Amino acid sequence: MHITNKRCICQVAYATIRGDMIVTSTTFTDLVTHGDPQELRCVLCHWPEVARWCLEKFGLGEMFKGKLDLQINLALSFLNYLLMGTRASPLYKAFVDSGLGSRGIGGGLYDGLLQPMFGLGLKDITEEDVPKVEEVVMKVLTELSDQGFEEDAVKAAINTIGVRNRELNTGTFSKGLALMFAAVDNWNYGKDPFEPLRFDELLADLKERLAKGEPIFENLIKEKLLQNAHKVVVESKPNKDFAKQLEAEEKAELKAARAKLSEEDIEALIKETSTLKEIQEKLDDPEAMKAVPALGLEDIPKEVPKVPTEISGGGDSPTMLVHVLPTSGVVYADLAFSLDSVPEDLQPLLLLFTSSLKQLGTVKGDFVP
Repeated sequence: MHITNKRCICQVAYATIRGDMIVTSTTFTDLVTHGDPQELRCVLCHWPEVARWCLEKFGLGEMFKGKLDLQINLALSFLNYLLMGTRASPLYKAFVDSGLGSRGIGGGLYDGLLQPMFGLGLKDITEEDVPKVEEVVMKVLTELSDQGFEEDAVKAAINTIGVRNRELNTGTFSKGLALMFAAVDNWNYGKDPFEPLRFDELLADLKERLAKGEPIFENLIKEKLLQNAHKVVVESKPNKDFAKQLEAEEKAELKAARAKLSEEDIEALIKETSTLKEIQEKLDDPEAMKAVPALGLEDIPKEVPKVPTEISGGGDSPTMLVHVLPTSGVVYADLAFSLDSVPEDLQPLLLLFTSSLKQLGTVKGDFVP
């Protein structure tokens, strides 16, 4: 429903690759003089019921019930990590082992919209291999829905995402903005904006359900992925002439628009552009600029913050440094090894060696489990 100063437009639509398709719509061209105001209010109040009726008519009633509850969203985030989170994840590994493309693409789960989306694919594939990519995905999902995930993989996913949510490590990005964006996903759709920030109870409930043997992730694969009729395969092909075609279309559109303008219209556009440029280049009022927060040298501490440190061990025991800091209940452990015994000619290989430790198996165990 869109309301302007003169009209109210009500539409039921669904999205396609080519654009939105309108199922049904109605328009009130004058809200002030249109019939009985009470009748108008009645029509507006019942319009959501009309929208729901249209969804049921097209068999979409079960798909569009509103934003999913946070419990399902949390479980979907775990499922996404289990499927694609590491190089050993079954769906990621199946893509690599298939040899169909150079690397995986797509971000997996995106739940910032009213209806979550799950997308993935391969880059640099041949045109005849497009159906094979879908076959790989469906085969892995079918097997996982029947056999489930390894218990250790589920525990690792819960631990990883639980720590990630608790520490909220945003790097150089503002933590305040990150919290705001987390709240906006719910807030945009009329739900509690603080609900996504209270995940401890939901996580505990999810762990309890898994401990009882409930096949949460297997059911989600079946319901949200395998049995979901709303799937699309998008094939992107390179076109070296696309930029030229786009430029030609834009020039033709501008030429057609120019042909419809009178001399007075052109003069008005020139005047509006000149006025806009003048506004953009005009310096802000000095008094107004004083109200803008600014950081000066006097605001920067001259002393380096001191990290509290407790030292223990030494001698025959390893030296231990303990730093008591606010870490949202997360304990971090870093182990440091002396490299004095590593020959100088082998030191350039240390980065490769340490990376391999986290990505390769050992004599006693494969990397995938």
